[in-house]
Amino acid sequence: MSASRSMLATLASLMLLTSAPDRAHATCGAEGCPCVRRGLADNAGRFGFDTRYLDVTQDRLWSGDGTTSLDALLPTTGVHHQIPLYTRTRSWSFEGRLRATDRLNLSVNVPYVDRDYRRYDHHAASYDPRLVQSWNFRGLGDAVVQGQFRAGQPFAGIDLSLQAGVKLPTGKRHVTPTTGLYGTEPPPAVRPGTGSTDLLVGLTLTHPLPWQPALPVSANLLRRWNGRGTDDYRVGDELQLNLSTGYVVKPWLTLTALANYSNHAGDSWTPPTASDPYREPSHSGGQALFLTPGANVSLANGVTLYGVWQNRVWGHTDSPMSVAKQYFLIGTSLTLGD
Repeated sequence: MSASRSMLATLASLMLLTSAPDRAHATCGAEGCPCVRRGLADNAGRFGFDTRYLDVTQDRLWSGDGTTSLDALLPTTGVHHQIPLYTRTRSWSFEGRLRATDRLNLSVNVPYVDRDYRRYDHHAASYDPRLVQSWNFRGLGDAVVQGQFRAGQPFAGIDLSLQAGVKLPTGKRHVTPTTGLYGTEPPPAVRPGTGSTDLLVGLTLTHPLPWQPALPVSANLLRRWNGRGTDDYRVGDELQLNLSTGYVVKPWLTLTALANYSNHAGDSWTPPTASDPYREPSHSGGQALFLTPGANVSLANGVTLYGVWQNRVWGHTDSPMSVAKQYFLIGTSLTLGD
């Protein structure tokens, strides 16, 4: 395989980034954790192995269409309402891929999550520092199994691929309760595993560009339906739309550009119980738009280093939420076999 074809295959896999999970590493908030490399379109070898690191710091308190502050929210937020203040997610994902046939690719992704989470439990009329709850926890996240089938060309010059997958409840479902004023676990949505089985379905349309150094433009749609998991908690369903392309600067260097749109429905929980009278969904619904530059560097035959820098340029949340301005992801990919 030529260097240009190998780089093209590597970029094609990167093009399947979406805003929100795989959330195999659990949701990061109303907008999810957008930096997830799918790798299902990588044809550089029969077998593929990826290791990647994602770093997300959600420290901007957002409500509606703009930033806000805890002081501004307290007079307008009902008592016993939980206000997320801060989430720091560091996740390591390990992915194996198989080109089963010329048209069918399969992948399995298993993440490991290290997360700091802080929220304010609004149980008093004015601010009380004792009501700030903090957690730090780590553990294996939920595994995701996916497949991609190349369906052919429904229109002249346009390639169609279909995707389907399932997120399995394999991750850590319970973490050590906080030692704050109220000793509780964080909501299931922010734990390493949600305890639910979720269905993913999508399609990708790819069209070549007329300029030789430019790589094809790719449009991807992904729909995710989430089931109920731990403590009957249900993470909101998601819709992802993505547009991407790239430019081969050198045989060993490709620059990439992606636009990602995320629409995340609100989470839901069963009503309060006698043992947990203040339970409520952890995350509201929201929409966001991200612009993402990136780069792939070919280190050797079948070995690639890649990275993306995802920037949130617009967003809306249905209720107060901590969001991230930027997301960072770096990874390595190894492909073997013909």
